[in-house]
Amino acid sequence: MKQYKTIVNGATMAGLAIASCDPEGTLIVDRGNQLASDFFASMRADPMPERTIQGESARKFWAVMKQYPSVVQDGQLAITEGMPVLGRYAESQKLQILFDFSILSSQRNMDHFTLTGICRDEIYHVQAENYVDTTETFVKQAVDGMVTESLNLLIWKAGQDRVICPHATVHEFPTGGYYILEMPVDAEMSYPQLRKQALELFSCTQTDSNDLLLKAADRICVRGKQSSVLSDSNGFILCSCLSDDLLHAMERGEQFWRDYLC
Repeated sequence: MKQYKTIVNGATMAGLAIASCDPEGTLIVDRGNQLASDFFASMRADPMPERTIQGESARKFWAVMKQYPSVVQDGQLAITEGMPVLGRYAESQKLQILFDFSILSSQRNMDHFTLTGICRDEIYHVQAENYVDTTETFVKQAVDGMVTESLNLLIWKAGQDRVICPHATVHEFPTGGYYILEMPVDAEMSYPQLRKQALELFSCTQTDSNDLLLKAADRICVRGKQSSVLSDSNGFILCSCLSDDLLHAMERGEQFWRDYLC
């Protein structure tokens, strides 16, 4: 049974930052197959104001991002441009990540956690001193206040009139000729129903918009804030998505490592 100092659930922005602090002693497991799905799979667009960045991991990642002007346009993060940058960062940090990993059981035994999971038809048994969940699983327990959710749509701007969606937020990217529309989520609706609703914006639009839907996000975009780390006998909870932006998520991850794992 392979042993680590820390097991991180979720290849989220916070999870990547935690692992970057101790690449050899940290294993990331993720049920999906994409880095930072909390921001990239949900196509989350955030303002990126100029500020002092806290933490070595976030500073390194930001330094790589700044080499590509299209990633940040007019202070707005172009999330669709950032995945190659993130991949290069993860590779340079030599992070250990198991994608397509389904957790079957997690058990606390004295001074360590034993995690059992299946990854691509292979059973894994791993142990670690620490376990931290950075996914959205416990977001409602961790959030301070309200959680807001949206289905984000990547739209090609073909004319002057945008597609109308009541109460939606629009993020413009002039250089790329597209925008991201955050369509508010009805909690009663399933993801397939939300995708159908998104398509109806284009077939039954209230304007003469010629804009084209390029892609609907693969998952719901979740926003909110978490001011304190939760912990119990099952480990720590640090929801990466409950951050101001992806750099803030990395800052929180590194601060968590200093406070609890260093």
